[in-house]
Amino acid sequence: MRAAALRTYRHLLEAAWVREVPVGPADETLARVGRLLRSARIRFAVAGGFAVIEHGYERFTKDIDLLVHSSDLERAIEVLRTAKFTGGRTPLGADMRDPETSIEIDLIGTAFAGDERALVRDRRARQSLPVISAPHLILMKLETGRTKDYADVVELLKCGVSASSVARHLGRAWPELLPRFRTLAERARAERRTRPRRGPGRFGRSRTR
Repeated sequence: MRAAALRTYRHLLEAAWVREVPVGPADETLARVGRLLRSARIRFAVAGGFAVIEHGYERFTKDIDLLVHSSDLERAIEVLRTAKFTGGRTPLGADMRDPETSIEIDLIGTAFAGDERALVRDRRARQSLPVISAPHLILMKLETGRTKDYADVVELLKCGVSASSVARHLGRAWPELLPRFRTLAERARAERRTRPRRGPGRFGRSRTR
């Protein structure tokens, strides 16, 4: 039942992102913010929990993280304020809130050339709402140093994100993060190896013959 529910949720998310049909408060806010920023030609991409879901790890998220080009950040804040969003600048970008849904939006300004290249690549994907690539999403998770972000990295790798692709990206963009990533990649491999085997059938017989 849980797997079926997750598949249904993922299908609804795809509908919300591709056709912009909101299925909940966070999706409604994400679709609305996306329309506003695209209309203003602001360079951005979905990051955070929604990007984690898009790249294969189904988990709950209650807010929205967007990577925004630093030169567009002030304009992005103004666009959202004009649409009655509240909030303002933070050291890393801006924290905004949708007055209709109370969903928080974290605008993260690009901090180095690797962030900006990731935005360019995702804009070329021609998605309605561009999503940051899995390797750069993992870079952003590693950068925070937070346990919950490390857990996301492990789960993304277990879901099939290529460790070699991530390592190549880190090697080009931020080599200092490679040791941290290799530790988490090894943890992901170990957890895949130690998945519990299926038990006997209902009457004590093997499920396969």
